[in-house]
This record gives sequence, structure tokens and C-alpha cells, in this order.
Amino acid sequence: MKSKTLAFAAAAFFLLAGIIAAQDASETQPVGVKKAEASPDSQPAKSAVIRPAQTRPAKAACESVLRRIPADAMGFVAINNFADSCKTLQAFLKESGMAKLIASESGLDFNEDLPLQLKNLFRFGDGFNPNGGLAVVLLNTDKYGYDLLKALDLEDAASPPASNAADQPDGDTPPFVILLPGRRVESVLENFDVEKDESGGWHFTVPGEGKWFAAQAGDYIALSLNSKAVAAITGIKKSAVDKLSKEHAELIARSHLAVHVDFAVSGPAVLRIIKAIEKAQEEDQENDFGYFFFPFGLLQGAFKKAAIAAKDIVPQAGEFTLAIKASKENLGFDALVSFKPESVIGKLLAGYKAPDKSLIGRLPDVGCVFAAGKSIPDSKQAAEHAGAFTEALKGLLELVASEKLEVPKELHDKMVKFEDQLIRQITSARLVLGRAPDNAGMFGLAVVLECQNAAKVKALFADLPALAGEFCKDVLGKADDDLGKFTFSHKKGAEKADDKAVDVVEISHPELESDADAKEHVTAIFGEDKIRLFVADADEKTVVITLGGGKNFMKEAIKAAKGGGNIEKNREVAQACNQMPDNLFLLMVFSVSNLYELINNAAAQMGEPDVVPPFQCKIPFILGAGAQGSSLRGKLILPAPVIKELLKSLSGEDDSNIQDEPPSAPAGK
Repeated sequence: MKSKTLAFAAAAFFLLAGIIAAQDASETQPVGVKKAEASPDSQPAKSAVIRPAQTRPAKAACESVLRRIPADAMGFVAINNFADSCKTLQAFLKESGMAKLIASESGLDFNEDLPLQLKNLFRFGDGFNPNGGLAVVLLNTDKYGYDLLKALDLEDAASPPASNAADQPDGDTPPFVILLPGRRVESVLENFDVEKDESGGWHFTVPGEGKWFAAQAGDYIALSLNSKAVAAITGIKKSAVDKLSKEHAELIARSHLAVHVDFAVSGPAVLRIIKAIEKAQEEDQENDFGYFFFPFGLLQGAFKKAAIAAKDIVPQAGEFTLAIKASKENLGFDALVSFKPESVIGKLLAGYKAPDKSLIGRLPDVGCVFAAGKSIPDSKQAAEHAGAFTEALKGLLELVASEKLEVPKELHDKMVKFEDQLIRQITSARLVLGRAPDNAGMFGLAVVLECQNAAKVKALFADLPALAGEFCKDVLGKADDDLGKFTFSHKKGAEKADDKAVDVVEISHPELESDADAKEHVTAIFGEDKIRLFVADADEKTVVITLGGGKNFMKEAIKAAKGGGNIEKNREVAQACNQMPDNLFLLMVFSVSNLYELINNAAAQMGEPDVVPPFQCKIPFILGAGAQGSSLRGKLILPAPVIKELLKSLSGEDDSNIQDEPPSAPAGK
């Protein structure tokens, strides 16, 4: 990209490290950075390890860094306490085994004082207070005349009003500010050639980046390439603390690192960016931004749908916070998006009530690898975005095909209509992928749809074979004759499972009928010598669909749909679910242990020995999202024991050289 600098976010903070690394590789001392002395606290980044004996007495804690962030900022990245966050993250990285990977690249020693090593890495002086917070703040770009579209190499059709940029001498400089904890500028930046301004502030020059400005702001110093941005920090009248809602303030306070966006300020800029990308797509401009995000047309159609949704959502949004919190046992990502209470989305969330049954209930548990459930409280609103799958499929074709494949308009319209009719019927959807029953293939995939009318949904699936056949013939067949030979048929009530009539969608190909080896492989994978999709109604408002595992798996799926299933009763899954938000409408569970078992079972059916070592830790990765008043709350949990065993399994190595204590037993054991 052509922007002079896009250092608004964390990249701005790491700029100092890049300067130091470049300096260490050269014998010439660059202007703006003092030559490091041979004292322990000023060693180059490559030898940043600090021994406990060199640790100085702890400094007193600073005021909250949020009190130095202006209330009208577009957004910020903040750390509440540098030392505490570093030490907690250090414990997680060691427990998860990730410390070894990072240490090999960075030269950090995770058995030593990490905050002190990072202080040396960034060449912060003795005035840096590790018991304070840090932040990177992006002020209102419109107010400072900074053109985000130009910075992103997008067309300027929707640039900020010219009146904002007219009298801004720093209009080409992004108004971001870095806040560092420390009471004296010259002490925190003692390793840089800082000079005092006539106005009482400070500045220093960095080759390739220009002049940096600094000023004292309470317990913090403000750093920026934009002098007016520094002045805004020092002259703050209303801070983020005064504007943040209670829920977002509490979430940030509990985090080790938080990202916050105020849509009331940033919303107009976000909408301009979306509109500019849409215009670039329409004009087929291969600008850097659009080409990077949509190579070969990948998901361009899906982006159009997402852009339409975003233009509707952004004006309704208020605040967004992503909070990252670490412990020795896991790493959690907690997101909160608040919508205006009077908005359509705000009212929809406020009125949402989670279903009585678990979102991953009613599913068969035969070694669950992946399970997901989603409640759809307003099918009519969801139907407004019908066609997103069709558009995404078109983009995917352009990515994988050797030539551009066109979906005829008539077929495209049929596919969108099918999506629309299906979405309007569904009130919740559940999916599970796991091992197939014994002697019934390699895997079983089951989908349970709660709907307005099961008979209507079954009728829709009766129309699916004709649609799929037309797609293979008129789209895929143009790229590969063999792909065009796939045929699909629907047979109503062709099978029976658990006293239920089961419809069958059969997928055929000439080679599957004539090639004995092909039939053998199909049998090993699907449990029978034909590829068949089973569709049945568990009750008048529930449809069950299975692929793989044959009739036995459909029987298991129908029983689970009637009786509740038992995935969420698994001890490790239950413990993970307890960490999820209340009032859930989305839940996903992924088990690495069961994935490894599925892989080995599949290999055994092909006559191969275990291809991966047994995976001992049963704790799953889990993601959930729910309604919290007029807000949307989402949470992702990454367990340290799972990551550690996964890294060891993939690398074939252990991390005993950086793990002093014995590894903790997995939770639930």
C-alpha cells in the first residue's frame, strides 16, 4: 500500500522494536536513537534476558490508562497493567508449549522476567513504569483531515468533507497516539535523542518515519507522529472512562488486552470504506486492498451480501469490545457488540430467549469431532440475506477452477429461491460430525433442523437433486466432463429407520457403477457401495439429515433428535460450556482428540496402521454467542493442555527445555 504509515494499531507500538533491530544490525548510529551503553538495562534486543538479581524494586501503580484516552476517539487497543499481563501470558505460553516457538524467533527466555526483557527489547528507559497500562489510540480521522480511503489505496469518491482537511497541516499524518506509563518523558525515552520544544513538549526524529512528538499526560507520556494528536491527549476534558458503558468498562477491566471501537465516531468512516470497496468491485479495479482480500474473485459475491448487511448494521451499532484474558489453563477471547436499544437489532436481541433445549442437544454422539447449533429467532429477517451461500459458491468456483465458470442466471435464481424457502422454514439448526457406527464407514454427518413444518422442508429436499444435477451439468461440466456426469435422484420413503420412512437422495456416477475399486472405496468411506443422503422427520417440526454411516447412523440420529442426545453431557464438554455466555443462540465445539481417533479409524478401514498418535487430552475448543440485553456477546476458549499436546503431536518434539514444572493434568481428569 502507498500510505506513508498505517501504524494506527498495535503495529505503531512495535515500531520502536523495528528501529532497534535495524540499529543493532548496523555500525552506523541512526539519528534520533542514542547508542546503547554497556549496562544491563540497555543491552540490545538480541541479549534482552534479564536475570532476577538485576530486577529493581517495583514502581507504584499508575492511574488507569483509559483516563488518558479521549472520549471521542474512534477506537483503541489497551493493556491495563503491563507487568501483570506479561506474566499471565507468560504462564499460558509455557503451559501451552507455545513459548518454545516464540523463544526461537524472538530470543526471549520464558523462564526469566518477561516484562523486564520486553522493556529492554523496546529500549524503554528507567522511567518506564511496568505497573502501568499501555494503549494505542486512533483519534477521529475526519477531525484531523486524515483520508483513510487514500491510506488504504481506495478511490476517494467518499472522502471526508474537505472542510475538515482545509486547515490541518498534519492532514497526511494519521492521528494515532501511543500511551506509555511513566512520569518523565526524558526518562522513559532516555535511549532516544529527545529534544524539548518551545511549547514544553518533546520531539525526536526517526529515519524513514520523520519526527515523533511526545508530551507528559498525567502518569503517562503520549507519543505520535501527529503533533495535534498529542495536544489532544494532554488537553483531555472527557475520557473514555466517562463514556464507556458499564458492560464494556467491566469487560475491559477484566482483560489483559482489549480492543475497543466506538461506532458513533468510527461508523461514518467504516461506511465510506465499505462503499469504496463496493465501487472498486463494480469497476473491477485491481487495487491492492481489494485484490488482497478477494483474490481471483474469491467470495466477492459473499462480500456484496456482507456489505449490504454491514451498511444496515453499522448505523445501529454503538460499541464493540474484544477482550483477551489469559490464565495458566487457557486463553479466552470475549467479544461484546452493543446496539442502540431503539434499533431493530437491539430490539431483536433484547427480546431473544434461548431455546429450552441445548443447542448441541438432539445430536448423536459417536465420537463427536465437531458439533454446532444455531437458533434462528427471526427467519424472515434471516431470509433477507438469502443467496449468501450461492454467491460464496460462485466466488469459490473462480478460485479453484482453471477457467472462469459462469452460473446461468436462471440456475442462480433457482438456487437463491431454494435458500430463501429453506431459511424461512428453519428456527434452529444443529450439526455434528463424528465417527460412523461400527462397520458403517469412516464418518457420520448429521443435521437436525427444527422448522415451522417438517413436511414442507422434506419437500424442499425432494427438489434438491434436480437443482444439484443442473449445477453439475451446466457449471462444473464445462470445466471437467467427468464432473458433469454426476447425477442425483430422490426416492421418497425408500428406507426405514426407527419406524420412520426415510427419503433417499442418491448421488451416482458412471465410474461408481462400473469400477469395482471405486465401489470398494465408497463402501469404506460411506459404509455402503452408494453415496446416499438420508432425510427423515423425527416429528412434525424436526427434520433429520445424515450422510455416511448408512441406515444405522440415521437410526442413531433419529433417536437423538427425539430423546435429546448426550454430547453436552460429556464431562469435558459440560465444563467448557459453563464458560460460555448466557442466553446462547450459537454454540460450536471441536474435539482434537476425537478428530485423531476418527483419522486412525479411517486409516484402519483402509488397511493402514495409526497415522497419528493417540490424543490424550479430551478438553474441546469451544465458541459461543448469546444475547445480553440489546448486546451480542461472544466467547472463544483455547485450552492450554490441548494446544500443548497438539504442538507436540505435530512437531514430534517436547518442550521440557523451557518447562520447569511438570505439565498440569487436563481439566476434568
